Amino acid sequence: VTGGTQPDRSVKNKPITVNGSLTKTMVGGVATYSGFSASNYLEEAYSADLDFGTGDFCVMGWVNSSSPSSAQKVVFERLNIAKTIQLAIVLQASGVIGCYVANALTDYIATTATLQANTPTHVAVVRSAGVLSIYLNAISCASGATTRNLVFVDGVTRVGCRVDGTIPATNESLAIWRISATAPSTDQIAQIYRDELALFQTGAVGTL
Repeated sequence: VTGGTQPDRSVKNKPITVNGSLTKTMVGGVATYSGFSASNYLEEAYSADLDFGTGDFCVMGWVNSSSPSSAQKVVFERLNIAKTIQLAIVLQASGVIGCYVANALTDYIATTATLQANTPTHVAVVRSAGVLSIYLNAISCASGATTRNLVFVDGVTRVGCRVDGTIPATNESLAIWRISATAPSTDQIAQIYRDELALFQTGAVGTL
């Protein structure tokens, strides 16, 4: 896909913009995106819907990396123009998933589990009642306290690289990424994981 937008399947109906060119591939019943670089990425302009303040939120989706331990890569970032307020999900060079939550000071947590190469992995980053947790395939792999105030005012959201264009997810394909101002329960995350895992099977057909 080159330019244009990709549809938002939520009730908000806010499409995301394709900058440059990305490869869109059907894997089972799922559309995956790859080919990310400094000039090829998905972006959403500022939306007050994504100003979470100190409240709950969730960012989740699927990552499939051909080389999870090759270098640091940014999967998702929301950042303001002054670069003082940040929410970022990063695949570190060690193969773990880390999350940065920043407003003046930075909170960071990371999984001890690493991603397996060439295997779709469901990643969920959830803040609930001031506790940030990272789930890999519905298993809680890290948690820590953070109440950083995420009101971006002019924040931009990018999928596939940092907002400044650096650290792109060059070896990754990404699918079904979404963001919400609510925090699903552990049971709900497990249900989402099981339901969506079936969509990656050969011959799978997804319905909305």
